[in-house]
Amino acid sequence: FSPSSSPKVRVPLKTHSVGTGDARVCLLYGTQADALKGFEKSEQEDRIRQLSCLYAIADWTDRSTVVDEFFQKLPPILARGVQFPDQAVVCSSYLEQEYGKAPFCCKDRTGIRTALMVNGEKKGTIGIGYVDPDLGWQPEEQRMLDQIGRLVSLALERKELSGRLESKRAEEERHRE
Repeated sequence: FSPSSSPKVRVPLKTHSVGTGDARVCLLYGTQADALKGFEKSEQEDRIRQLSCLYAIADWTDRSTVVDEFFQKLPPILARGVQFPDQAVVCSSYLEQEYGKAPFCCKDRTGIRTALMVNGEKKGTIGIGYVDPDLGWQPEEQRMLDQIGRLVSLALERKELSGRLESKRAEEERHRE
């Protein structure tokens, strides 16, 4: 908007977000196109950060061979995908074994969580919390975490199936002897 009739007067673009929870309204004030580009760039950077996190976890699930090692190295990879990585605390649990700072975010209501479903059964959880409880979560971050949960669940299913196949082969080999 122009505060005067002169087209040379320019008001810097400012943004403000109002609302609670998922119901938010973003207000834009001003006319500087460069500021809008910055807003779009910020959204692009968020998406790039989240996609990089997804790709890194997909790569880690392919390379990792030991479940404990996977969960121990998961926190720094996953923290990179959220809006405030320096404030993020990652926890997970699998088959009653807890990794990371579980009471902080997996059992507390301040973080976001996703279930690890293996062969239709809940076998664990991955959660992220912020050290600063005033920091909020974006819906995209929950969707990213849900996708990561699906990736990890599939990797755990493959690991379980491989273990069963190995046991079956070993049993057949014993019967042949």
